[in-house]
Amino acid sequence: EVLYNYNYKYNIIISEEKARESAILISEPWFSQIKSGKKKFEVRGNYGFFSRIKKGSTVKITNKEEIMSCLVTDVSKPFSSVDDLLNEVKWEDIYPDKESKEDVSEQIKKLVKAEDIEKSGLIAIELEHGGKSGGRVRSKSKTKKKTKSRSRSKGKGKGRK
Repeated sequence: EVLYNYNYKYNIIISEEKARESAILISEPWFSQIKSGKKKFEVRGNYGFFSRIKKGSTVKITNKEEIMSCLVTDVSKPFSSVDDLLNEVKWEDIYPDKESKEDVSEQIKKLVKAEDIEKSGLIAIELEHGGKSGGRVRSKSKTKKKTKSRSRSKGKGKGRK
């Protein structure tokens, strides 16, 4: 399957086939929090690729070291402000490592530009680790390499003495 970078600005890689599978870049510690089930929602601007994510889709997330499949269990309505979103979605489910609703608000405002929020709004994407493809986590560093010793077989074989 051919993958291409749909929008380098938002670090999204999607497949050509109907954009059903995607790899969304999520930094640490939030990637690990989704993996452990502590972080339930990913908040993004409601534009481009993110505006087309639907409930029931499988998305792939990555921290550049691992890729993990997640099921989209819900997508909120677009919110016109960070405050509106935080009145509907528990802040602890968005950024469980933050200490207050105000800290979460600041973090969201760092990630999504004010003009983008005004223009398109914000959505909360509810993710469940263990999507349709089994929720496997693949690590790029654990790729098996073929070695000469693996290819040698013991015992009598063709051309052996």
